[in-house]
Amino acid sequence: MLERQSYVLLGKQPLEIIDRLAFILNGVVWVDRKNREDKKKAVIKMKKLLKAGANLIIFPEGTWNLTPSKPMLPLYWGVIDIAKDSCKPIIPIVLEYTDSKCYVAFGDIITIPKQADKGESIDKVSDSFATLKWTIWERFDDIGYDTLAEWDAEVHKRVAEYPKLDYEYEKSIVRKDVIE
Repeated sequence: MLERQSYVLLGKQPLEIIDRLAFILNGVVWVDRKNREDKKKAVIKMKKLLKAGANLIIFPEGTWNLTPSKPMLPLYWGVIDIAKDSCKPIIPIVLEYTDSKCYVAFGDIITIPKQADKGESIDKVSDSFATLKWTIWERFDDIGYDTLAEWDAEVHKRVAEYPKLDYEYEKSIVRKDVIE
């Protein structure tokens, strides 16, 4: 249980009214994931929140994993910048879910020193997330997809469950493997 206010970093997108209200009531930092200036403003706001003692929930992939063959998408570099500049640790948390269950794995706390190499740091965080995901996959047999057809069916099911989801937009914001 989190003992302090937690804010969620959330990409600006169409949401059902109840979902939008839930995020607003909890605390949210909105960001236009394609707008460089908006991303900079969101980073500034997140650093201020951390310095004020709040917690942040960040999905550093920027979207849900859209690939059937990778445990993780490339992480956005902002998570490293925020941790370094605020002197706050990263606590990796991975969720995997089925229709009826949600599995959660918590990783070891990762501290990013101010002088740390950005590339090495993002690799360390990414490896931690991927290891947690593999741990869940190995432990529970109802997670994962045996065929590409099963994966495609899952993608179509998720998109159908939330009609406001713009699948093409989500694919377009996956980070490229370059330093930002």
